[in-house]
Amino acid sequence: VNIPSNVGGKQISTLGHNLFTGIDVVSESEMYANNYSKIKHIKINDGIKTIEDGYYEFGADGKIGGAFMSVGSSFGGEGIIPLTNLTVDLPVSLINIGNSAFHASSIESIALPSNLKKIGNYAFYSTQLSSIEIPSNVETIGDNAFESNLNLTTVTFVGAEDGTSKLTTIGGYAFNDCILTYDETNPLLLPSSIRSIGDFAFDNNSNLKYIKLTGDTTGFGSSWNGGATIIP
Repeated sequence: VNIPSNVGGKQISTLGHNLFTGIDVVSESEMYANNYSKIKHIKINDGIKTIEDGYYEFGADGKIGGAFMSVGSSFGGEGIIPLTNLTVDLPVSLINIGNSAFHASSIESIALPSNLKKIGNYAFYSTQLSSIEIPSNVETIGDNAFESNLNLTTVTFVGAEDGTSKLTTIGGYAFNDCILTYDETNPLLLPSSIRSIGDFAFDNNSNLKYIKLTGDTTGFGSSWNGGATIIP
């Protein structure tokens, strides 16, 4: 699937919700049982700046989903079932990935563009990602953004080591229920620019033993570190 940034001479800068979910779904099971479950590749062309917010919980009309929600996946008795190894090419122009944008999609890897500033709530909830690199220009990671990524072992925050990261906020449950794996010799390095981390952000990662973070953490949420030892 090739998504252009110009159609009929008109510039497109925003991709709306329900782009692949379908506007007539009225239940969660119908949302997952869509006609886009076998898509293998999506290319979003340069010029697109925003993937609009969708919602994990259905909106008031019961018909609102993230732009690429459940693409490459199906939904069965055992939950979300990946059907393809979905790959996505994001443009350098992209600055905002909205809520639930890739929620429950079968995406296994993705390169987030360097200009990206915001990752929305549930943006990559329950995907097949095994690693993710957060660019230094990202300022906000929303609630539940990468929750329940059961293959996710590593998260790299670009700019954490040299102090160039602009990240200030990590939402509640953002990396909850993954398999992040860091020990005393290789701790998870968080940027010193962070001012807020929500409740249980890194909870339920049994192999996350050590986190390296300088600065004051007194205002951070309940069990944000999931019991991991904090190294200043």
